[in-house]
Amino acid sequence: MRNIPPNKETVAQFASLIKRSRPVFLRKIGMSEEHISPLPRRGRSPTVTRDMAIQMHRMRERGIAQHHIAAYFGVNQGRVCEVLKGDRFPDLNPQNRLF
Repeated sequence: MRNIPPNKETVAQFASLIKRSRPVFLRKIGMSEEHISPLPRRGRSPTVTRDMAIQMHRMRERGIAQHHIAAYFGVNQGRVCEVLKGDRFPDLNPQNRLF
């Protein structure tokens, strides 16, 4: 099988093939289009505040993992990482503290 780079025509053909085969597959397993509900849209995570950032630093100093901190605040783990690295609220970064 050779590796053909995708172009607009092959992508369109593949999309139409999937659209045609979906109802056939659903009939085989005894379902219809009405049984499929669209996935709910995810809401935005809350904005990280200064107080949250202070608590994040304290939690990390106690040895709590970043993914647990993110779950506690309901934010993405990347936001926690940005706070702890000092990208957000750089004045709170422990490396920059004088005390």
